[in-house]
Amino acid sequence: MAVQTSSAAAKNKSTLIESGHGADLLIGGKGADVFHIGAAEASSRAGQDTIKGFGTGDLVSFDGIALQGDNAPTTLHWAGVEPDSGKAYGVWQWADGTLRADINGDSAADISVDMQGHLLSAADLVFAPVTPAEPEPAARLVESGAGADRLVGEAGADVFHIGAAEASPRGNQDTIEGFGDGDLVSFDGVALQGNNAPATLHWAGVEPDSGKAYGIWQWADGTLRADINGDSAADISVDMQGVLLDAGDFQFGAGDSIPVEPEVPIEPEVPSQPEVPVEPEVPNQPDQPATKLSWVESFDNGTGMLTRVWGPGIDLSIPGQLTIHSTPDNQDSGAMVPPWGPADSGFGYGLYSFTLSMGQGDAPGPYALLWPGTDVWPGPELDLVELLPGGQAYSTIHWKGDAGENAFTSYNLGKVDVTEVHTYSMLWEQGRLTGYVDGQEMWTTTEHVPNDYAHGGENSAPGIGMQTWWSTDAQHGSGYDNTITVYEMSYAVIA
Repeated sequence: MAVQTSSAAAKNKSTLIESGHGADLLIGGKGADVFHIGAAEASSRAGQDTIKGFGTGDLVSFDGIALQGDNAPTTLHWAGVEPDSGKAYGVWQWADGTLRADINGDSAADISVDMQGHLLSAADLVFAPVTPAEPEPAARLVESGAGADRLVGEAGADVFHIGAAEASPRGNQDTIEGFGDGDLVSFDGVALQGNNAPATLHWAGVEPDSGKAYGIWQWADGTLRADINGDSAADISVDMQGVLLDAGDFQFGAGDSIPVEPEVPIEPEVPSQPEVPVEPEVPNQPDQPATKLSWVESFDNGTGMLTRVWGPGIDLSIPGQLTIHSTPDNQDSGAMVPPWGPADSGFGYGLYSFTLSMGQGDAPGPYALLWPGTDVWPGPELDLVELLPGGQAYSTIHWKGDAGENAFTSYNLGKVDVTEVHTYSMLWEQGRLTGYVDGQEMWTTTEHVPNDYAHGGENSAPGIGMQTWWSTDAQHGSGYDNTITVYEMSYAVIA
């Protein structure tokens, strides 16, 4: 699901929120928003959009819808809530708030939108073009230098210009303060790398599942990222202090706003190919910070440092790998670095990596995690990879809720084939957790991030396991066929 978010929450201005094809989450902000559905394909019954945060002054626009049929009218019309008639070429709602529209005159729904229970009236809809706003006044240029800068906006329109990856890299990012009404973030002059590089960057959206190659995107906490070499990994990072942007908040090329002299591009260094670490320095993955290796477990001697072992599903028959399989009676099995009780048990902030594959790949049970060092649960359990029925891989952050309950939030890991060998990593930093697959960032968050022992919390103990009792309906095969095999585990501290 794509997420389109109004920047009006920070700007207090009317904002156009455009639906794409398929199921989108369209989120309104403060002030007046126009949620535009421009075609039946943008929000069909089978892939309907959800509009969240619809409020006073907001509109749902069907401007540009192509009506079909020889006697089709010019525009749609409002047919009301729970109408008995008038649905031909009409827009109507059911009592649960579901918004429907018929574009071919057969009184059947071609467009469907989940309004989350919000009931509309004719005044909440737009069927004809909206008069464009007056152009914004000239803007003030706020230029980023090399390294971490604090770029502060003022009254009126500002253009915050980042002209090269060196101006705001991931390890030394800029902070933009006071982004507001009419402001822009400019990437004019950024030198894109690669034989097939496009002329400019493009907007990939908030929490995108795809389109990050030569793109600009944001995570839900507002962190702004950009890829300049086409590998879908972040080369530029900007702290927007929680302000979520849309495509209209950017200048991608010369002539859009204030002309800026492009910087002479610095020749990129050819990255070295990752190798099996033999020295303390770990070769960096494309979207990960510099780290120094603390240890590697390759399972040449049984379970190695994973000395806490439980259950009947442990298989060490092949040297250099540890396999854990399910059982017909759904017994738990696993192995981990022992969390012996004190808060300093295990390891603290750093990059944890598991190179593994799964056997069936479509049934829950396999997992790789960081377990609370105190061995007390509910607590800070960090799951790098788990499976939903059908094979969707995801990560989960667990914490102890206010009432002592197990609270958690999960993050999608994209369309990874878990039956193939992949490296799943989690970077644990002060105030931030980030998940990776094969070195590519898949999610990041600043919410419910635990502290390690050195910062007043507790450390974590890495491990893998198999737990199928909670998903017996999704299990299949002989009962022994659901497996997870780990070939290497490692832990590296942030350099």
